[in-house]
Amino acid sequence: MGLRINNNISSVAALRNLRVSERSQARSLERLSTGLRINSAADDPSGLVVSEQLRASLRGIRQSIDNSERDSNLIGTADAALSEVEKLLLDIRESVIFALNTGGVDAEQIEAEQDNIDGALTAIDRIANGTKFANSFVLNGAGNFTVTTQSNEIADITIRNMQFVSRTTSQTFNIVVTASAQRATTSGAAGGVVASFGTAAAAAETAVVRVTGSLGAEDIRINGGDTAARIRSAINAAQFNTGVYASSSGELYSNDFGSNALVRVEMVSGTYDGITGGTFSEDRGQNVSATVNGLQVASQGVVINLNSNGVTGELTLLSPDSLNGNYAASVTFTFRVAPNTGLRFQLNAGNTLNDQETIGIKSVDTTILGAVTRVVPTLATATTRSFGGSLQSLDASGANSLSLDPENSLRVVDGAIEQVSDLRAFLGSFQAKVLDANVSALEVAFENLTATESRIRDLDFAAETSEFTRTQILFQAGTAVLAQSNLIPQSVLTLLQ
Repeated sequence: MGLRINNNISSVAALRNLRVSERSQARSLERLSTGLRINSAADDPSGLVVSEQLRASLRGIRQSIDNSERDSNLIGTADAALSEVEKLLLDIRESVIFALNTGGVDAEQIEAEQDNIDGALTAIDRIANGTKFANSFVLNGAGNFTVTTQSNEIADITIRNMQFVSRTTSQTFNIVVTASAQRATTSGAAGGVVASFGTAAAAAETAVVRVTGSLGAEDIRINGGDTAARIRSAINAAQFNTGVYASSSGELYSNDFGSNALVRVEMVSGTYDGITGGTFSEDRGQNVSATVNGLQVASQGVVINLNSNGVTGELTLLSPDSLNGNYAASVTFTFRVAPNTGLRFQLNAGNTLNDQETIGIKSVDTTILGAVTRVVPTLATATTRSFGGSLQSLDASGANSLSLDPENSLRVVDGAIEQVSDLRAFLGSFQAKVLDANVSALEVAFENLTATESRIRDLDFAAETSEFTRTQILFQAGTAVLAQSNLIPQSVLTLLQ
């Protein structure tokens, strides 16, 4: 090996290795000072890509958790207000029950109870139109779905939640009725007691006939010589105890439609139309059968359950026109829901339908709450009577005030209580089963993703301190070696002596 002065190869090699040790030591110092294994893309390019993706997911999940907790507070605000509405409705119901006791109260007392109802109605409207969460009204209908088109045959629509296919296009629902809702009826019964209600009782006949419907049973006494009109009137007088009325031809019908509707006629005692004892006629109604956008849905009476095509709720059809009439076969009813209506909740970090939930909260204003208006026959003639109506009709100037129609007032307030209870149940279920459950699931996902991101990006201090000690020793050794290698050219001087 030769001795050279201009190029000290040993010094160059030592310097190169010293620089390697210096870079390793600097990298370890940076990692130890930041606590991160990856401080730049050069540290681990693929690891950086994965960790940034995980960080984006974590930020989205953290915001989704905040969203769900905020949404839960909104639902809690609505539920607290609805609880107060229910208390007011129970107060109104007490006043109605009081007013029905006409044998024990006078007109002045009923008027005082009417004042109580008027005050409660005003309070309900104030809650409905004043309940806010931040700057958003909650119970005035602003958070409900907007129905832009609705067939006249549809009496009422309640949409609980919906998945919009497009945020700019309204969603159309076509309801095709394949079988009409029907009343229970004795129509067409051959002979027997039912067929005889259209004729007068024989002079020698005395009987007790029991008429049973979905509301209960009533015994109708028939005396010899009673006219057919008197017998039918006796049946119709008990209509709201039994849920059964007699037509002008003597046939019996249920007030309501559907499989829960019942008409049963029994001979309790005596003889009528030459018949003694037994059940002579019994029938149940039929639910409407329908499809919604081509899919078969469940129903009860004239109420269709909207539980397909990304929508849940209820749709109530008007009763068929005739007493036991049918809608025409394959008749189609339509309603259309405007886009970007309802309350849309972002539950997850994505932008798919599964990441969002849109619900509707109907107004609880007194013009909205109440029983769906129904028209039922009340006499053996064609005379009919409407019952039900909005809660507002219970005020002093309304058709269902305590002085005018306390019986129907009770039906209206019961309908309103049922509506508010159903809304509270839906909101409570949504809060517990969707929002709270979503928070719990997201928290687990956040924990697991954080652990994964930490494993990729965070520094293992135990391993890194060992590496730092190694590089520190190498750096010190390299410095010493460089110093020695720089002395090698001096040996040339011995050759010049």
